[in-house]
Amino acid sequence: MYNTKIHTIVLLLLFSLVACDNQYKVKKPQPLLPKENVEAILYEMHLVEAQFRLMSYDKPINYMQSWLYVEMNALMKKYNTTYPIFEDNLNYYTSNEKQSTEILKSITNRLLKEQAKIEKKVSIADSLKHAKINQKLELETVQERKLDN
Repeated sequence: MYNTKIHTIVLLLLFSLVACDNQYKVKKPQPLLPKENVEAILYEMHLVEAQFRLMSYDKPINYMQSWLYVEMNALMKKYNTTYPIFEDNLNYYTSNEKQSTEILKSITNRLLKEQAKIEKKVSIADSLKHAKINQKLELETVQERKLDN
């Protein structure tokens, strides 16, 4: 299910980026951010969005809006930019279909790797939990046998 959400988000982003009219040339923004920074910001935006979606079930909307504002500002500050500058750079890089595809593939691969790490941690945690339960059951069984003897 999570994998489907990632693909849906990436496809929507791709369609919105490719839907841009290629008849006009987007001017190089000033300052020009490195493509890697734009990609990194987008990746982290996806992570913030995922957190937002998880938190939004039990928090008031005013809190969520404030939280999102703070997180996005912190993200822009981390990369020493502002949202308008980032947006201009995003439009510039995504106006080129090849660059847009490269950015989206890279982000998708990073998100899938992150998902695999999380699933592995969850699997290990589940295994440890089951091992502890089994150990407790075995100990209880041994103690019951001792009492029976």
